[in-house]
Amino acid sequence: MLGVSVIICCYNSGWVIDRCLEALKKQKLDDGVKWEVILVDNCCSDNTVSVAEDVLVNSDLDWRIVKESKPGLMNARRTGIEAAKYSYLIYCDDDNLLCEDYINVAFHIMQDNDKIAACGGLGIPCFDKTQKPDWFDAYAYAYATGSQVKTRKEADYVLRLYGAGMCVRKACLKQLFDAGFAPVLTGRKGDKMLAGDDSELVCAFRILGQKIYADNRLQFQHVIKPQRLEFDRFLQTVKGFGYSLPLMDVYERFLLGNGYSLSWQVKLFYRSFFKQYIIPKYIRRERALNSMVRYSISQAAAVGLILFWNDIKKLYENLKLLKERLDK
Repeated sequence: MLGVSVIICCYNSGWVIDRCLEALKKQKLDDGVKWEVILVDNCCSDNTVSVAEDVLVNSDLDWRIVKESKPGLMNARRTGIEAAKYSYLIYCDDDNLLCEDYINVAFHIMQDNDKIAACGGLGIPCFDKTQKPDWFDAYAYAYATGSQVKTRKEADYVLRLYGAGMCVRKACLKQLFDAGFAPVLTGRKGDKMLAGDDSELVCAFRILGQKIYADNRLQFQHVIKPQRLEFDRFLQTVKGFGYSLPLMDVYERFLLGNGYSLSWQVKLFYRSFFKQYIIPKYIRRERALNSMVRYSISQAAAVGLILFWNDIKKLYENLKLLKERLDK
């Protein structure tokens, strides 16, 4: 059915969910554009549901609250997707405050170009009861903020998107999952918290032959808790991206049309472990901020390569099979 389903995945979101929903109540849409709000209760143990109901019950919104008992963002999103009745899906994080024409603009972008599988916007940081750290601007992307357009244009095709505010074409998701797409960056590997699930989905859309788009008209405020701006917490965040780098390398190699070989995997091992971990550990002495961040990512990438060593070839073979099924 033509329209937009806004999916909000919540885990103990009582501190901010009212602000998220109040922003949705202010949306301005053209006549005939249908939309709904689906809030996914992902094991909340606070007052998220009651706060949300207080905001929604007397509103004019078409809304539902569904439950997902298995923890994890990807699990919650899958539940939201299954509940959605409309053709385009917006992943609105619980701490995202969408600008008043966000849904309308997203609808027309997707409706006007059927080659676009996913479209991203411009996150604007909103510091909740704290000041912006001096280092924030250099690493804003790690917080799903900043322009995703890599040219001087206000909108353009891109290769990457962050998940916050992303609008995706439901038919493309269905096509991927029907062909056997099985995401691997779904949360944890052992005791390591992974990141990059949104990048993995974008790569899958590219394998499908679809376009990825970013438009700075799609603006939202991203409310950031003070705890998330503690530097040690930030380093843990970037390590999550580092753990996932070896598998993202597989996606990029596949998309470039390069085949798998054991020699390539060994070179990846050298680059990720010896060159980026052992050598820097003994010869890099400066403690500059950028060096600390790069070191954390490199160290995590080395650990990730060990964790995923037996999965790399399997992933490449699965991508070949996925492509063959999609091309039929």
